[in-house]
Amino acid sequence: MTIPGPASPTVVAVVVAYGKTAPQLLPLLSAVNGQVTQVVLVDNSEPSGSLNESSLLAQFPTLHVIINRANLGVARAQNQGVARALEQGADFILLLDDDSMPAADMVARLMDAWRSAAAQGRKIAAAAPNFRDVGSGQWAIFPVLHRFGIARRRCAGQPMIVCDYLTASGMLISREVWLAVGVMGEALFIDYVDTDWCLRAWSQGYRFIGVCNASMEHQFGGSARAINLWGGRRIPYRAATRLYYMYRNAVLLLRQDYCPLVWKLRELPRLAVSAGLLVGRGPERMLRLKMILLGLNHGIRGIGGRMPVNADAG
Repeated sequence: MTIPGPASPTVVAVVVAYGKTAPQLLPLLSAVNGQVTQVVLVDNSEPSGSLNESSLLAQFPTLHVIINRANLGVARAQNQGVARALEQGADFILLLDDDSMPAADMVARLMDAWRSAAAQGRKIAAAAPNFRDVGSGQWAIFPVLHRFGIARRRCAGQPMIVCDYLTASGMLISREVWLAVGVMGEALFIDYVDTDWCLRAWSQGYRFIGVCNASMEHQFGGSARAINLWGGRRIPYRAATRLYYMYRNAVLLLRQDYCPLVWKLRELPRLAVSAGLLVGRGPERMLRLKMILLGLNHGIRGIGGRMPVNADAG
């Protein structure tokens, strides 16, 4: 595999924001700005107008801001940001959510690990940090597919973990790989977007690396409330509408030939257990059940995009 770009490659960060003000974004932008060549900020906020673009540009003159004035979905926003990054000559793209906080040397460590893996002849799609979930305090799990299931590996003394898919926030992707694998699946809107992209890359023979000495903090789902399971596993209490996307998109992926059978066999019982726990406990049980059933229905029918207006009414 080739190592794209010059000795000091152009790395452009793509940050997708939703409902954040300029002061709320300052810590993240400050943390990543000195580690990359440029930053592209895509604002998906709805209603729009909460983001003061001029105040951000005053502090970060090289910042590129895309204001959508509607929630177009995380996949569309990432595609917009990456397209702008490639226009700016990016050799590598760093994807970040607005609730992530990279360590000061995260990008350099990801880049070093990517070069090392590529020099060993590995066909790498992306590198990602060993992030800590702020809600649970748990460190990243790197999934590895095998004949009998999916191993959940954590960093434990090794420099990197070769795995089969990653969480999008923190992923460092080369221009070469992005053009080979293709854009994020906009029909998914949100949830499973990163899994879908990674499994498409996996079907083309790519692998992924979790970089153990690169660190980042990340807040999953925007909520610390969760059902705690065995082995440190957690099922977060997401908004009921998010369950629509989770179950619909899971079904949409189960229909795809590029998704490996072992992943499908693992996902089906996981979804069933999660549904039982989320509907059986906590608030809005009937609304949660309604959203899950609607998502399953639309997934079976192949309906993608944004959830229909007023689908959560009643």
